[in-house]
Amino acid sequence: MVAIAVSSPDIIANNNGPKYFATNDGTIVEELFRQKLPGLNAFGSVATLCLSTAYEFGCNPIIFIGQDLAFTDNKTHADTIGAKTFDVNERDYKYLVDGYYGGKVPTDNSLEGFLRWIEDFIRDNNNSTFINATEGGAKIKGTIQMTFEEVVKQYTIPKPLIKHELKIVDANNVEKNLSEIVEPYDALKICIKQILDVKDMMREGVKLTNDIINEHQKGNLKSNDRLQKLIRKVDKRVGNNIPTNNAVADEAIKIAYSKININQAYKPPLHETVNERQIRLATMTNHTYQIIIAQLDKVLEILEVDEEN
Repeated sequence: MVAIAVSSPDIIANNNGPKYFATNDGTIVEELFRQKLPGLNAFGSVATLCLSTAYEFGCNPIIFIGQDLAFTDNKTHADTIGAKTFDVNERDYKYLVDGYYGGKVPTDNSLEGFLRWIEDFIRDNNNSTFINATEGGAKIKGTIQMTFEEVVKQYTIPKPLIKHELKIVDANNVEKNLSEIVEPYDALKICIKQILDVKDMMREGVKLTNDIINEHQKGNLKSNDRLQKLIRKVDKRVGNNIPTNNAVADEAIKIAYSKININQAYKPPLHETVNERQIRLATMTNHTYQIIIAQLDKVLEILEVDEEN
C-alpha cells in the first residue's frame, strides 16, 4: 500500500501488507513528527495519488478506467457502490465540460478540479503515454482514447519472469548528526507547545482588538493616542508573528483568512466614514483571531490535548 499522511486511518490499519508513506505536503508531517517523507503529487482524490505513483514507478503506458469525472447518466457513482440518481439541473454547482464522445457532459466543481489537475499532470509529464479507457464521462485532454477491449488486446503480454523490487529511499538526511534527530513523541510535544503559544497570542489579539473597537465606538478624539498604542501592540504581538514558526498553526490561519475573505459582512460599503472603516477592520481582525482559536482547538482535540494538565 502507498498512502499519504491524510489517507483514511481505518483503511491503513486494516491493510496487512507492506505500507509505504509519502506526502503531498510535507510541512505538517515534518512539524508534527520531525520526519521527512518522500513527496508524491496528489489532489483530493485517490485517483491522483494512483496516477503519481504509477508515473514514479515508471509505468508506461498509464491507463485510466472508471475515471469519468462527470455525472454519467445523472449518477454520482457507479451502480456497484450505491449510486444516487438526480436531476442535474437542480444541482447548485453544475458545470459542463467536453465529453469523451463529444458534446458536453455535466460535472461539478470538485470533479472538474480533479479533471484539470490530471490534465495538467499529463501536460507536465508528456514523456509517458496516457490512455483513457473509461468509455464515457469527461474527455481527458492529453490522453489517447481507446476502449478497454482494445487496451487489453494491445497491451496484454506474457508476464516477464523477473523479480520486481521496490527500492525504498529514506527521505531523511542519512548524514544527519544523531544528536539532531528528535524522537516523534518529543517532536509532537514541541509542536503542541508551539500551538498553545500561538493560541495564547491569538487570545491576546482578541482582547486588544476588542479594546480598539471600544475606543472607536466611543468616538472620543482624545483617545487617538491610546488607539495608536493598541494598534502598534497588536502588530507587534500578532501581525509581526504571522506566519508563525509552526506549520500546523499556519494551516489554521490560512483557513481563517479564507473564511474571512468570503464573509460579505466585511466587504466595504459604498459610503463609509473613517471611523466606521476602522471599526469594520478591527472587527474583521477580531473575528479572524477567533476563527484561528477555534481551528487550533480542533487540532488540539484531535491530538487529545488537555490544556488544564
